[in-house]
Amino acid sequence: MVKVRHVPGLKTLINEHDVRRLVLDTGKGTGNPEHLELLKDLCQGGGATRHTDTNHIFGPSGSLDEQLKDQQNPGPESQGNSPPDSQPTRLHPQVRWYQTLDRVVLTVQLVNPEGQRCDFYPDRVVYSGTVAGRRYRADLGLSGTVVAELCSWTLKSNQPVLLLIKEPTGLWKRLLRQKHHLVKYDLDHQEEDDEEEATHTGLTFTEDIG
Repeated sequence: MVKVRHVPGLKTLINEHDVRRLVLDTGKGTGNPEHLELLKDLCQGGGATRHTDTNHIFGPSGSLDEQLKDQQNPGPESQGNSPPDSQPTRLHPQVRWYQTLDRVVLTVQLVNPEGQRCDFYPDRVVYSGTVAGRRYRADLGLSGTVVAELCSWTLKSNQPVLLLIKEPTGLWKRLLRQKHHLVKYDLDHQEEDDEEEATHTGLTFTEDIG
């Protein structure tokens, strides 16, 4: 809507645009007289009663700094409900192994680990420890069986060494039921095993056997 006003004494015409009406005519806006009254009341210093009435429009009272502070410092309930995925994960250590007819020797390649634990089972061994705040765990499903009560572990050259007693005796084709890329044969003992292999079974070993 446009109003044309003539200024007395001047040959000038003033076009007055009704912006509100123009917006409504486009269909992209709606009229809300209540908001206008509330804004006028706020500008004129309205009382507390009118202020509380505007909460449904402008949100709850309180400064922006306070609201941001609440978001950055959640309460005890929100802090204690962190998802399980955020908990520290355990890494798998590198393991080297070799065997004789009656035993298997595993070297876990961690230097001076803390909080160590080793559990032996007839067909499985589980080792865990911590180094520099990182938690490691190796859950090894064995391809053969051992006497859990006779198995043991110790520190040798600052690294955990696990001794597994086979039952029955004999050379294993591999250590694990399912191969793991961090578990490999210890080639430093390859010649010793080759001698027993030639004498008893004729088995051969490769570098990455697990």
